[in-house]
Amino acid sequence: YNDQNCYPTSIPFGSLWEVSTVVYMKQVPQARTCSSNPSSCYEYINTGSCPQWNVVFAKLSKIPTSSACALSSLTSCTPHNYDSSWACAISGTVDCSYLSTVDLASGSANNPTPTPSGGGSSGPTPTPTPTPCAPLNYACTGSPPACNVVPSGTGQYCTAACGGAC
Repeated sequence: YNDQNCYPTSIPFGSLWEVSTVVYMKQVPQARTCSSNPSSCYEYINTGSCPQWNVVFAKLSKIPTSSACALSSLTSCTPHNYDSSWACAISGTVDCSYLSTVDLASGSANNPTPTPSGGGSSGPTPTPTPTPCAPLNYACTGSPPACNVVPSGTGQYCTAACGGAC
């Protein structure tokens, strides 16, 4: 946020996170069970071409006795199929009306990867290092379409770069 005055529009979980020549992380962490169980993959949700908020969701292997996501205490501010097995980290002021339209059930959030329009900063666009098909599969899914993790064998692309616009 400090570099762009926006949160990133997407996070390349499991890959290099680099914007232009700036390396933010050599490998962004991903749930160790993600490749065998796509519903356990971390989810990053935001909206807009210069996001001012985001939420990272992680599926917990053990359900806690109290909520691990502050969104659960807000009215109508959790995604579809959200339950107490999800933990979350929030940045900025969340748009609950948008977040309540997202579906976490498939392991892929239907969050947009907006196309910048006009001038101004569009926020960082991660560029993963090309690798021979990574263990995750990606496809353009959701409404509006965005590059998301999908179950093995169902993706159109092998890296989070998606090989082009959705």
